[in-house]
Amino acid sequence: MSLKKLEITGTGASDAYYHTWLAEEYNKESFIKLALHKVREHFPGYNIRLFQLPQHTPIKWLETDKKWLNLAVLKTYDRPLVDLTHPELSKLYTKKQFKECRNRLKRLGEVTFEHITCIDQLSDIFDEMMDQFDFRKGATLNTLPFRSDPQKKEFLMELFRLDMLHVAVLKMNGIIVASLIATIGKDKWVHGVGINTHAPTYAAYSPGFISFIMLAQQLANKQYHMLDLSTGDQEYKKRMTNTQDQVYALVILSRNKSTFKIPNPLKEQVIGRLSEAGIDYIAFRAKLRANNKMLKAKWHLLKQQGITRCLVNSLKFTISREKEQIYKINTKNSITILKNTYACISQNSLKDLLRFSEGQSLKTRWEFLIEAMYRLEIGEQAYTYSEDNVLKACVWMSCYSKKQNIYAAKLDYPTEGAVLHGLYFHSDYNNKLPQFIEAVAAEIEKNQPGKQIYLITGPSVAAFCLARQSAC
Repeated sequence: MSLKKLEITGTGASDAYYHTWLAEEYNKESFIKLALHKVREHFPGYNIRLFQLPQHTPIKWLETDKKWLNLAVLKTYDRPLVDLTHPELSKLYTKKQFKECRNRLKRLGEVTFEHITCIDQLSDIFDEMMDQFDFRKGATLNTLPFRSDPQKKEFLMELFRLDMLHVAVLKMNGIIVASLIATIGKDKWVHGVGINTHAPTYAAYSPGFISFIMLAQQLANKQYHMLDLSTGDQEYKKRMTNTQDQVYALVILSRNKSTFKIPNPLKEQVIGRLSEAGIDYIAFRAKLRANNKMLKAKWHLLKQQGITRCLVNSLKFTISREKEQIYKINTKNSITILKNTYACISQNSLKDLLRFSEGQSLKTRWEFLIEAMYRLEIGEQAYTYSEDNVLKACVWMSCYSKKQNIYAAKLDYPTEGAVLHGLYFHSDYNNKLPQFIEAVAAEIEKNQPGKQIYLITGPSVAAFCLARQSAC
């Protein structure tokens, strides 16, 4: 039950791939009608949502019973499937994109695709998979599934102990670059793969797509019959599927359907007009929903900080951004830092990036994670420091140029050396900021001796962090 949405959903909510009901053959329709009536009677004003109903669910009563016809909204969805017994399944493994991406990844080192069969193995890697999953969901949907539900990890571990999950990981030199968790069904079916992750630093190699193709191959070798990719418009599903069927979404409204509801023919006409204008309706709708969600996140941040404070911070940020310059860091000073002073500085740590706390700037967590994912995917390196599960400082390194970076400062970057930019620090950490910058510079110097290091920031921060070194 969701009090916020005034909605009741099927058992398992979003953790379940399918919602349905159990009844005998003789009462398969009368049972569900009576059950829905009882729920509506006890919870007036709530909608009831069942998504997705599997094939063969008895739904003819929705067409013949006038009472439910006026209360029910039934939608049909195509369910993409991979028939693992199809005689031409091998063509999936010879797709050009799959071969090219896998070969490019192999040039970096040893590539393996492992089926996890031991609970200890899963326990060792689960937190890393969890970080990858939350990071991707945080950047794309502004949700952190595992961090918002502490029991989710143990729930999946228990399903694994019961032999209900198929877990596979794609590794390069022992590093997890992608992972998949699917549910084992009956009749040699595997469902969902709802938890699929990849390391954003390897996004250019399409590790997620590689792992899905290799999963299909792995399941076929183990004599499974069907891989259910579940509904959705993701591009990888279109590239993989070789058959499909239909499932349903059923919503029982708290009141009769509104007479103001837009009729389907009119909706189809609007979609047709948009298509003629070169506008993808589904993508357009998704963008509108994302923008609406972002506005709500911004409004929440505004209420949290207060309008006056937000206006002051906005003005400060604009002035600071306009005055940004490139400063040279004296690496000889940086190397003097004791080795254990900042032992917790991390490189490309998703766990640290997920610890970003709102209220320190005008940036929402969603915007921060969107930017972080983008920077990692184009090859930038993140240096972070966390304390008490809070991100205290973060700076990004891009070598040689600002190529492709939409977040880069509008300055002429040095043609050689490492450039640090996109500096973020927590309000209670500013006194330690110089040590953080020096520690990052020392880390870069240790890995790339002799490389000149630059910092892009405003004059006030530069004066504080770099002992008033002059601008380039």
